[in-house]
Amino acid sequence: MMVRTFSRQWRRLAVRRKAIVAIAGVLVALILAAGVVAVTAPPSKWDCGRAGAPNGVLAEFDIAEGADISSHFPSLSRLPEIANETGPLHIGPIHVVAMPGLVEGLPVFPALPPSGETMAPIRDVVCMVDATGHPWYYSDVDFEQYVP
Repeated sequence: MMVRTFSRQWRRLAVRRKAIVAIAGVLVALILAAGVVAVTAPPSKWDCGRAGAPNGVLAEFDIAEGADISSHFPSLSRLPEIANETGPLHIGPIHVVAMPGLVEGLPVFPALPPSGETMAPIRDVVCMVDATGHPWYYSDVDFEQYVP
C-alpha cells in the first residue's frame, strides 16, 4: 500500500513538472515573439524622436494628406514627397510633430529592422509620419512661418 502512494506522488510531481516546463516554454516563446515585433515594427507615430528634443514639441497634429502641410509650414509645400501625386506623403492621414531647436538621437532610416544607428543632431525638425508608419524628417524648418 505504501509503494502505491509513493508512486502516485512521483507521478503527480512528474505531471506538475511537465506542466511547469510547458508553461515556461510558452512564456519564453511569447517574450521572444514580442521582442521580434518590437524590433521590426515601425516606430510609433507618437514618438517621432521627441525624446531627443530638449525644447519639447511646438506642435503636433494630423493632416488629411501631405499637401495640407503648406497651410501650417509654407516652406514645406515644395517637397518632392508632397508635390508628387504618387509620393509617399501625398496619401494620408499624416501625423506631424514639430520640434524646435536642436534634436538628437533620431534613428537612421530606412534601415529595417532598425539598426540602432542615429543621425547627427539636427535643428528645427518637422517629422511627418506617413500612412505606413514611416517617419520623414525635415530639418532647418522656418518655425517663424508656422501657422497653427
